[in-house]
Amino acid sequence: MTEQTRNFDDDTLPEGFGKTNYSATRYETWRLKDDSSLILGFFPPMKSLLKSNQLFEFWTNHWGWAGQNGDVSKKPFQRPFLCLCEKNFGMVIKECAVCNLRKKYLDRVEAIKVRGKELGKDDAACKQAAAKELEWLRVHGVDSKCRLYAYNKSGQVGILEIPYSLAKKLKEEMKTLTSRHYPGTEKSINPTGRVGVFFEFTRTGKASPQSDKVTAHTITKTVQGEEAQFLDLYRIPDELLSLAQEVLPDLYELRDRQKINDEQALALVRATEAGSGSVEPQVVDSILGIRTYTPVEATEEAHPVAVKKAAPVAAVDDTLFGEPLPPKSPGIFPTPQNIPPQEVPINPSPLLFPSVAQNITQQNIKAAAKLAQEKPTPPATAPVATDSDFDSLFA
Repeated sequence: MTEQTRNFDDDTLPEGFGKTNYSATRYETWRLKDDSSLILGFFPPMKSLLKSNQLFEFWTNHWGWAGQNGDVSKKPFQRPFLCLCEKNFGMVIKECAVCNLRKKYLDRVEAIKVRGKELGKDDAACKQAAAKELEWLRVHGVDSKCRLYAYNKSGQVGILEIPYSLAKKLKEEMKTLTSRHYPGTEKSINPTGRVGVFFEFTRTGKASPQSDKVTAHTITKTVQGEEAQFLDLYRIPDELLSLAQEVLPDLYELRDRQKINDEQALALVRATEAGSGSVEPQVVDSILGIRTYTPVEATEEAHPVAVKKAAPVAAVDDTLFGEPLPPKSPGIFPTPQNIPPQEVPINPSPLLFPSVAQNITQQNIKAAAKLAQEKPTPPATAPVATDSDFDSLFA
């Protein structure tokens, strides 16, 4: 049989065989990158979204606090957690202790900028003076995204993560399409129905309020010798719907996997203040209720394992507020007084890593709290800079 006579159209297999998944994960996670585009379709509401028939679920994660990577001799890695702030029609009905901590740094940056302008300093000088705060904010960021169930033209299923503003634009595009009809019928288009519509997402340059857009994707067809643009429609097969139900996580459950309680958030804030902006990885793990791994031979009597403080991340080619960060400068906070440490309430959350939370002993928790308190504790409120304090920044 020659290459020309082989039948490539019939690729059916006997019952009991499936299609290999060549992806590294069971489902994809799609995000827009700088100067990139995505073409995706969207599933009808499923799982927890069935309760409200919503297109997406929105939540915010905090990041910047690293824990141990299973072994204290390895590099720490991030322990993102769910923001506890709750809003109702834009009004905050529950505050988040970690958000309040970030606000102290943001307020300090703004105060430095205002005072610098009063002294006739340019933006570069103001940023240089606020380098310490800007660096902390860069490292301790927030990730606010809408999550949507999606599929691509290769038959892969996954979750699209996009900013809230872009999700609103998508919803508006879909609403506009519902006033149109499927070709040759009087049936209104349902963009997330059995015959759905592919959408194209594009980002121009770096992420900003104006960088992202979404439009219904179109394809070119030749009709009676002339080219014309048509909506890119797709009939979702039952196999793809079954795959989505099987492998895609419930968005509510995905959100709550990283949920912490108020006491844990407050403990992280106090440990951060006690550590002048940073927290040891083993303290982070103890607060979040994650068991610390200790090799058998690494006992206190034999081979003690020294946990090094995480080195600050250098501000290289990173931006905040849309402009390059300045190099780090010496600390500009007033020297804190030695204040007796407060009791830090630490309660491992059963919602976060439940399989190991029960293994945390009270002794380990108290030891972690003690470690967090060994450093001088700054005042609980944001440091207030006097005029002379600001003047010294620009001397």
